[in-house]
Amino acid sequence: MTSLTELFGEELLGKAGPVKTSDALAGKKNVMIYFSAHWCPPCRGFTPQLADKYGAFAADQNIEIVFVSSDQDESSFNSYYGQMPWLALPFSNRSLRDSLAQKFDVQGMPALVVLDDKGTLVTTEGRGKVGEFLRPMGGGGPSAEASAALTDLFGEELLGKAGPVQTSEALAGKQHIMIYFSAHSCPHCRKFTPQLAERYFHIFAADIEIIFVSSDQYESSFNSYYGEMPWLALPFSERSLRDSLAQKFDVKGIPTLVLLGDEGTLVATEGPGRVDEFLRAMGGGSPPAGSQFCTLFYQFLFSRKPNRFALFSQGVRGINNKPDSNNNNNNKNKNKNNNNNKQPREQTQQQQNQQQQQHRQQLSLQEQCCVIS
Repeated sequence: MTSLTELFGEELLGKAGPVKTSDALAGKKNVMIYFSAHWCPPCRGFTPQLADKYGAFAADQNIEIVFVSSDQDESSFNSYYGQMPWLALPFSNRSLRDSLAQKFDVQGMPALVVLDDKGTLVTTEGRGKVGEFLRPMGGGGPSAEASAALTDLFGEELLGKAGPVQTSEALAGKQHIMIYFSAHSCPHCRKFTPQLAERYFHIFAADIEIIFVSSDQYESSFNSYYGEMPWLALPFSERSLRDSLAQKFDVKGIPTLVLLGDEGTLVATEGPGRVDEFLRAMGGGSPPAGSQFCTLFYQFLFSRKPNRFALFSQGVRGINNKPDSNNNNNNKNKNKNNNNNKQPREQTQQQQNQQQQQHRQQLSLQEQCCVIS
């Protein structure tokens, strides 16, 4: 067993100056090691969110955080640490920084490693589980009913970046869950994935988790594509679960996001065009929008049900007919013009132009989706 002093050295840096490690961490239920750097954009997005959680819950939960910097110079370290309310490993202690990163196999940032009061590892995936530790007193984990509902949806195990994880544990404390239907074979998915990953890091995934559900045909493609993602995944072997999820949420095209509540209840089903709206609604900021993506599901674009279409037609208006109906409408208008000369010719031409424009919009949005057969 490694003591906390052996891990961090005799002294840590506090907001008022050096402090004895043994004194600063005495009686703490958990110690979180925060691997971060000012030059890392996802870290700069994560830090203020973590600071909010720390300020609200760390004292009640008896938790301390120790910042371990990967900044290249001390001035950057000092500037960045000035934004943090917790402890830090002194910048000069580069050898301890390297040994901590090696000990806990830190491959990327931001990373949050959680230890118990004796310095024993609890989890290396603390960034995605902050809500389990920094939470209101008595908040507890999910109810038995919620855990059972999520397990019914996704099975007993999901795939994490370090290997299989229990579904109930991986999703504990999450306020929202996004199911990401995607595939490496889909060019629009490959374009959307890095944008989604940027937002996932930016809005601090303490209360949100994403689960990748693959439509790839080969496990090698799945492994390669999932290697680009920072979230959980449904194991590739769970083909029946994949099919049942796609059927349950009526997924016809990819990339698609399905938003669930903490008990697995449906909140919204939408293509990726509204990911910013989802994340803002859940309390996170959003970086500037990137490329344009499919804003509606194929089935919603051409649904004949106005109420169903209206729910998902934010930003796209009047495209609620099947493509063939445009020609029918044109013919109807022509017939009306032939039988009734009261309608000006200019208005007829304007209607035809609008219908043609709508048809072009439909085709454009179709081209941004990969339809699941």
